Amino acid sequence: MLSIKTEQLSTQPRLFEGPDLIRFDSLAQSRNYYGDAAEDIACAALGAVRMTIDGRYDVCYDAKKGEDYFEIKSVKQSGECPIWNWRLEKDIKTGLSLFYVFVLHNVRKASDTFELWEGLAETVQEILIVPLPIVKELHATKQTEGNKFKPGTKDFGHYREGYCDGYRRIRITEFKAQLSRIEALEFNVNGYQFNLLSRTLI
Repeated sequence: MLSIKTEQLSTQPRLFEGPDLIRFDSLAQSRNYYGDAAEDIACAALGAVRMTIDGRYDVCYDAKKGEDYFEIKSVKQSGECPIWNWRLEKDIKTGLSLFYVFVLHNVRKASDTFELWEGLAETVQEILIVPLPIVKELHATKQTEGNKFKPGTKDFGHYREGYCDGYRRIRITEFKAQLSRIEALEFNVNGYQFNLLSRTLI
């Protein structure tokens, strides 16, 4: 049986606060900061609370609001998102009210936190709030599993168990086509003003 973190929420430790300038020394580090910023933006838009990462659980989502859970991803506006087979199977088994949230941006090669937030404030125009059943349906329409990683390869850590089973790529435009409700949002995060559209099903 899956162990799922559902109890008391607390603020996830922040990678940075306020205007602190931190330079990115590696791709892995920059990916972490992109993801952290996307979570801040999504939570401000959704009125959700970030959850603390806890390795004792099989499943620990990024944020929660009421009985809804959110898995938040930073994705290029015209890009696509790999949906890992093993992770989707685990998400389905939880039986929770789960949404994949895509924060769409067009930031390229930010070298530090200042460039990252400046770029996000300028280019984030939409977030997609996709119910798990839609993710499952689009994943199932893909006839091929896409890339697979063999154990022992050093491809961004995807040699780990589960990742080796592969993923299916879903284009952002495919997600958008399934979402009919559009709402304009304005809010401030980390000292930056955001004006964007949220797209969801209902």
